[in-house]
Amino acid sequence: MEQYKLPSHINPDKVFIVNRSELQGRFDTSFYKERLDFTNCTKLSKLVKIKGGKRIPLGYDYSDTETSNLYLRVADIPDEKDLDFNGLKYISDELYYILRRYETFENDLIISIAGSIGKIQIIKNIPKGRRVILTENCAKIVLTDNRINPEYFALVLRTKFLQKQIELGYIQTTIPKLGLDKIQELQIPAIPSLEIQQQIVDLYQEAYNQKQQKEAEAKALLDSIDSYLLGELGITLPEKDNSLQKRVFTTEFSKVTGNRVDSYYYKAEFINLYTAIDKGRYQVLTVKDCIRSITNGFDFRDYATSGNPYIKVANVRPYEFDFNNIQYINLSSSELTKSIQLKKSNLLLTRKGSFGIALALDKNYDYIISSEVFYLDLKNDIISSGYMEAFFNSSIDQMIFDRIKIGAIMGSLSQEAVLNMKIPLPPLEKQNEIAQHIQSVREQAKQLQNDAKTILEQAKKEVEEIILYN
Repeated sequence: MEQYKLPSHINPDKVFIVNRSELQGRFDTSFYKERLDFTNCTKLSKLVKIKGGKRIPLGYDYSDTETSNLYLRVADIPDEKDLDFNGLKYISDELYYILRRYETFENDLIISIAGSIGKIQIIKNIPKGRRVILTENCAKIVLTDNRINPEYFALVLRTKFLQKQIELGYIQTTIPKLGLDKIQELQIPAIPSLEIQQQIVDLYQEAYNQKQQKEAEAKALLDSIDSYLLGELGITLPEKDNSLQKRVFTTEFSKVTGNRVDSYYYKAEFINLYTAIDKGRYQVLTVKDCIRSITNGFDFRDYATSGNPYIKVANVRPYEFDFNNIQYINLSSSELTKSIQLKKSNLLLTRKGSFGIALALDKNYDYIISSEVFYLDLKNDIISSGYMEAFFNSSIDQMIFDRIKIGAIMGSLSQEAVLNMKIPLPPLEKQNEIAQHIQSVREQAKQLQNDAKTILEQAKKEVEEIILYN
């Protein structure tokens, strides 16, 4: 029989044809539009057993004390890392016996089936004496064929080929859900010999180890910034003493009158911190001495699809903008002129929620900042924006920000509190030297992080090619 063809006037990118023989019990067009090739594939149900997890029943909750019983949630599953059992919640012995049918064991494969769907984790190295119960938002995949290496199978489930099937299989609701029946229908590429499986696992593991090494080198570089900065300023941080004697302290009533009365503000470690700054190598000024003005941004709700980026706390990171989930404000030139003009060599400081994040501007920007962000117009003849950025982001100033915040649930910074903060002020030449060194270190760390990402991505691509076309 001659195959039916679309008339020439119909756009083939919008209409496609599926033969009846190709239907797999589903009638949603998105599943068939992808045209995945299942040649030489086997249904997952022929290789494994699928078992669901269980929610904590009404009337029960996590245990406040340590027990032998752990509860594994979707939030506990890391991205391509070993599971950290120390981060799991505890449940009581009584609750364990209620849920013991949903215990997961060594070499079980876990797949998340609600919310963040398709996360894969192999259970290994369960701590001695611990028992792990699985949430209802995950399922466990129990291998029934000893000719399959669990770690190899985890790599198969993480391939784009399987993740696409998973994506097409879940129900699109407020909280996406993947049914156990859809997991069983997943098509698995032909399984090679155990020897080849191990070679593939070793290839991936080698790349993963290289990634971890480079990330460790990057972290060491970033961790060195703080000690470098404090060393250049001649500041020695006081050692923390958590003894009971040091946690109980007194202060004079005259120092409290007209000021804050919360005990946290007057902790000895904060007082010692200010003393350490004063004993440093350079003169100490207040932020007020170093700036012309400090200004809040604006509140907008009328977002546009294009225009001026609207910079909120979530878009400010130490030393850089984060444009994920950026929103836009469409302002005319005249309106923009009336708003804050972000100028080169000035500085942004987040003031609410994730407060105390500093970002020096490297050029003029037609961006609009929200009221949750301060804009500091610096006296550039006495202070470098790069230096102030580095000091604000240092551990010593992060402790000070934590001290001067107001509000217990979502902390925030007031203009007055920021203006009264102390800052050591070396000569401009020294400030620029410090800023340039830190920038160089950050660039080296960024390159290592990019290299780490590239190494793993290349290995994943190579592994997928082998898995699909072995």
